Amino acid sequence: MLTYKDFFILGDLWRQGCYFEVAAKLKEWEREDKDETARILYRIWFDRLFGKRYSRESLEFERRIKRIFEEAGLETREAPIIDFLAIDDKGRRAAIECKNSNSKAKIYEGIGQLLYYKWKTRDDKSALMLVIPKRPEGDAASIIAFARSLGICILYFC
Repeated sequence: MLTYKDFFILGDLWRQGCYFEVAAKLKEWEREDKDETARILYRIWFDRLFGKRYSRESLEFERRIKRIFEEAGLETREAPIIDFLAIDDKGRRAAIECKNSNSKAKIYEGIGQLLYYKWKTRDDKSALMLVIPKRPEGDAASIIAFARSLGICILYFC
């Protein structure tokens, strides 16, 4: 459960503009706390601070992608900042971020989350993958080349 000390730490991080740290901390506490009331509070705080994180469609899209990775024989694990890690039987990892839209804004948001995850966790061994529902069209198509230049693979369904 959140203590006064934790509350002040979150406040300091928020005032310093460390929004991803606040989001990651709330997500971590929500995942780890055994008290269901506390978990609901973390979710409410997250939603109030950052807006609704997931729509029903986004959650379903993430679950569908996670199932695809698991059916392919990969282990999936929760991770801070991103949606999940996929790990093969040789221990190779991929940091996965799912976006339920192929809009430029959502793709850039996903790229930012993956790069921030890599920087924050100092994880240079995981492949970075952004999963979107369909191939970007028009001006947004140039994002694929941009993502590749950053070492990020964009996966999409036709």
